[in-house]
Amino acid sequence: MAANPRRVHAFLDRLVELHLANMDKYLGAVGEYIDVIGFGDDMGMQTGPQFSPAMYREFFKPRHTILWNHAKKLCPHVKVSLHCCGGVYPLLRDMIEAGLDVMNPVQITCADMEASRLKREFGRDLVFWGGGCDTRSVLSQGTPDEVRRHVKK
Repeated sequence: MAANPRRVHAFLDRLVELHLANMDKYLGAVGEYIDVIGFGDDMGMQTGPQFSPAMYREFFKPRHTILWNHAKKLCPHVKVSLHCCGGVYPLLRDMIEAGLDVMNPVQITCADMEASRLKREFGRDLVFWGGGCDTRSVLSQGTPDEVRRHVKK
């Protein structure tokens, strides 16, 4: 993105065109029957976003705004969900401004992704779907008792 921004912008613009055309077909066929439409852009790592908030604002936020608002224009009742792994805390305010309603999963073991903090800072504006346990270690490698204790906590 930093080495050839013009090429990346052109590529992302083409993707948006394709997604908009597909969304028109999809929501035209099933829009009245769904409550949530899912998008997917993994933008995080364990230590934080894969790129700076400034790069998100330049490359992705305008396109997310177009896509997510288009979905809501076609189906005003629909909520926009994003599958986005990793520590994306620094991007959340911008994603909410772009029209995001739901984030899944919530990797609570990543940098700045503590469930209580997310709820406190963004709970009025964003639904956090997932995050009830440590999916990286406890859920995948823990014993049933460890998982049970962790989820209760």
